Amino acid sequence: MITAAFETKQNKLPYLKVARNKIELLKRLLRITSELHIITLKKHTAIQAGLQEISRMTNGWIRYIEKP
Repeated sequence: MITAAFETKQNKLPYLKVARNKIELLKRLLRITSELHIITLKKHTAIQAGLQEISRMTNGWIRYIEKP
């Protein structure tokens, strides 16, 4: 994400797509840790909310760059 911030508009997209994949991976790993009772539901909820917001912002950034 930091690298994408410093790139030109045309060069941001590959970095953002990698970031989006990593965010989705984190969301799935978080769900697994919750299902295995490694973290509490309260912690899961707090982290999940943050990841959802990051995911929305990243997807918005991608849509903005892909706009014709």
